[in-house]
Amino acid sequence: MITSWHTLTNYASTLHATLSSPAYEGVRTRPYLDTKGLPTIGAGFNLADATVRTAVLKAIDVDPTIAGLSPAAVQREAGYVGVLSALLQQPFSSNDALRRQLDVIMVQRAKDHELQTYGYITSRTSFMLSKDPANDEVKLAFDSIIQTYETRVDTWLRLDPKTRQLDPRGKKGTGVFSHDPLDGGKRGRESFLMILWAAREAEV
Repeated sequence: MITSWHTLTNYASTLHATLSSPAYEGVRTRPYLDTKGLPTIGAGFNLADATVRTAVLKAIDVDPTIAGLSPAAVQREAGYVGVLSALLQQPFSSNDALRRQLDVIMVQRAKDHELQTYGYITSRTSFMLSKDPANDEVKLAFDSIIQTYETRVDTWLRLDPKTRQLDPRGKKGTGVFSHDPLDGGKRGRESFLMILWAAREAEV
C-alpha cells in the first residue's frame, strides 16, 4: 500500500496519460474556452493561471530567458509575454475570438524587425502546442507545471507540508488544470479518485 501517492516513480507519466485521455481532458493543441469560459489549451491547461501560462509560453518558446537573444530581442520577447498574459486574462466570446486575437499577436511577433534572426520565432505564426513525438510541447508544459500541481493537490487534500499527513486546518486550493481535482467539480473529483485508485492498485 502506498503512503504518498504522488511520489510514485511513474506518477507524472501516469497522470499525464490519464488527463490526456479522451475520458478525461483529452489534448487540444489550439486554445479554447472551457465550460467556465476560461482560456485553456493542451490537456486542460488553465491559461488564466499565471504559473500554467508561463509554462505554456515557455513550451512554445515565447521566452525572454532563452540563451542567445540580443538585449533588444530580450526586451521585445518580454513585451510579448506581457501582452499575451494580459490578453489571456480577458473574457472572450468564443473559441474563434480567443484564437484570432492570440494569433494576431503571434504574427506580429513573427514579423517583429528585432526578432528576424531567430527562426523559431519567425516560423511560429499561431498560438499552438505541438504534439509531435520529437517535440511534444504539451508534455513539456505538463512537466513544467507538475510540481505546482502536486503542491496544490497537497493543499486540496489538506496535507501538512512537513509531515505529509492529513491536516484538518488545510484549505482547498485552486485549479491548475481545467476540470481537474482542484476545481471542485464532480468530474474533477471523479478523475482524482480514479487516479488515486489506479496508483494504489499499481502498488498493491
